[in-house]
Amino acid sequence: MPLPNTSKRREDPRWRSALGGDDARAAELGADVAWTEIADALRDEAAIREVALRALPYAGDRDGSLGALAAALDRPRGDEASVADAIERVVTGDRRDAEVASRDGARACASSLLRVAEQGGRGGLDVARAQALARRVLE
Repeated sequence: MPLPNTSKRREDPRWRSALGGDDARAAELGADVAWTEIADALRDEAAIREVALRALPYAGDRDGSLGALAAALDRPRGDEASVADAIERVVTGDRRDAEVASRDGARACASSLLRVAEQGGRGGLDVARAQALARRVLE
């Protein structure tokens, strides 16, 4: 797990402005930064990861975002409920790319959610929510 306050992203003014917890700044970050950079930030220190979880629903690739969130669930850090919140925002958000050729990310996300449910829940994400969200991801 990364050490606190060690991320190079703290030097980037776009990431710094989103660190304060402002969802509008996170939305701007999601629109301005490549979704792959935001997905990569899910492996970063806790504060940057929180920003990435808030920004990813605004990034440009729905299926890619769901795949990245699946990977985050598969690397438990105790914040699975926050990851589920991000998944829900991706699924319910007004996304221009809702019709995509690949659904690999959605399938991976549903599988990861079901694994959490099979484990009896984890990181504040309970079984019922994990199962319900897995169904929604695949709709």
